[in-house]
Amino acid sequence: MMLGVTVNCLHPGCIYTQLFRNTPAPLRFLFYLCSLLFFKTPVEGAQTAIHCAISEDVEGVTGKYFMDCRQSEQLLNPLAHDEGIAKKLWEVSEKLTGLRKN
Repeated sequence: MMLGVTVNCLHPGCIYTQLFRNTPAPLRFLFYLCSLLFFKTPVEGAQTAIHCAISEDVEGVTGKYFMDCRQSEQLLNPLAHDEGIAKKLWEVSEKLTGLRKN
């Protein structure tokens, strides 16, 4: 029975955060320089999640992968489409969360 649940996956991109704030200064400086060239700001990184949450273009779309505010097939491992693996993951998740006892 379908409950009207929408499930999509997204990649926000490489985001410059304070993850390396406790690393030694030379490494932190190098990371900062690289981030200026290649990383998104936290606001930029949030855009795909916001898009998936509120865009009318995504209404009714489920089971898809989004990147840079649009649906993408890029970077998807073929195993991501394996129904057997998905079923096993669901069963293990049910067991680990206590939804299934055996």
